[in-house]
Amino acid sequence: MTDRITFARSLRHNPTPAERAFWSILFSWREAGMHWRRQAPMGPYVVDFV
Repeated sequence: MTDRITFARSLRHNPTPAERAFWSILFSWREAGMHWRRQAPMGPYVVDFV
């Protein structure tokens, strides 16, 4: 389990340019009360968007 968590953390800390642009757009939606998680471990997978 810790390997998936470490992997998910590394993905969050080293985004691609496209991911950086995507999350900068979504960040403004938090003001509207929306919430999400990025690169979260779920079972045997690491999902990009929850």
